[in-house]
Amino acid sequence: MEYMVNAEDLKPGMYVSRLDRPWLESPFLFQGFILRDEAHVREVREVCEYVYVESIHTDPAINLPSIATAPAPRASDNSRWRNRLKKFTAERPPWRRHSVSISEELSTARKVHGDSSALMRTALDNARAGRGVDIKAARTAVEDLTQSVMRNPDALGWMSKLKDEHEYTYKHSLSVCILTLVFGRHMSLPEEELHQLGLGAFLHDIGKMKIPMEVLDKPAALTPEEFTEMKRHPEYGVEIVTASGKVPDTVRDIILSHHERMDGSGYPQGLGAELIRPMTHMVAICDTYDAIVSKRPYKKPVSAVRAVEILNRERGSLFDPWLVDQFIQCVGVYPVGTLVELNNGETGIVVSANREARLHPRVLILINQEGERLERPFVRDLATDQTEEGNERHHIAHALGEEARGLTTADLEKYMSEV
Repeated sequence: MEYMVNAEDLKPGMYVSRLDRPWLESPFLFQGFILRDEAHVREVREVCEYVYVESIHTDPAINLPSIATAPAPRASDNSRWRNRLKKFTAERPPWRRHSVSISEELSTARKVHGDSSALMRTALDNARAGRGVDIKAARTAVEDLTQSVMRNPDALGWMSKLKDEHEYTYKHSLSVCILTLVFGRHMSLPEEELHQLGLGAFLHDIGKMKIPMEVLDKPAALTPEEFTEMKRHPEYGVEIVTASGKVPDTVRDIILSHHERMDGSGYPQGLGAELIRPMTHMVAICDTYDAIVSKRPYKKPVSAVRAVEILNRERGSLFDPWLVDQFIQCVGVYPVGTLVELNNGETGIVVSANREARLHPRVLILINQEGERLERPFVRDLATDQTEEGNERHHIAHALGEEARGLTTADLEKYMSEV
């Protein structure tokens, strides 16, 4: 339970979950912290008249009800946010039509993706060199990405498939940003909140630039000491963006808490479910999903279908069940960019989903039944590909890894240009 406590009544051992003002207007790095000692208590008193203290994480020797000025807490920010998200999703139309086709949006998406990739590389390079991040430029990039996603989310979904294992960090950050924007669109978030969500996702791993390269790119399991250092990247990220300029509190929280998990097993603070903001949790789901499907120096990519299975397995323990359900609805059974084999032996890549028929997306056929690469790929719409009797003619037999059948990301880029 959360209690309102006057600043003069604070004691070491209390867990401060909320302030009487936005976190961004305070000097505190963490959203939520244990009061370590009297000096730490004095720091809070200098800023706040009162705070909210969470009993679960407070020293049990402290009798909070006898100290609190308001034993009945108001709804937490997280509860209000969750209710707003549910309201958005309940009121959204059954299916938000794309305003343009993927072929119409593809050239714009390619340019936006290229510009954003260049900006991401610059931002990470500057952070590694100890220079600040251009927050204004990052905002502009996210706004451009948002507009493309709003017109047709599948176009940028294609582009985010093109990742190089040796450029994982910056490609991953951009992919997570795009995926998060697509997720936010699915949730019917207002555009301004999409911008904040996207900016947080865009910058979520900026703190990794303070991690030594030999740790960041190590092609093997990290030692306990190396993993401890890796787990500091959220704190480093907040330090970098705070020094670079003013960012919304939502953005700072995403950067700091995107590795927190419902059961308290996450880092850097080990927050429980009620202390993780829903928008931060959305980025955490997208971050995990993209990490699973991406090729790394030390692991092969896992199919999108398998990644969805993993998320579904962890719903309720690591991830919010309702948000996982919404995410799976968003990406579909066979997300855009999934390489699949049909029942007739053809191999192709999912171009776009059929919302009304999730198991029957539109597939760009790249390899014929004989295993030969096609010079002219063509699109097969599995939802309308039927026999004269109205039965399905073709269906997906199973999903494949990105480089199955000898296909590479370079091949995918070539075929994308021909859609």
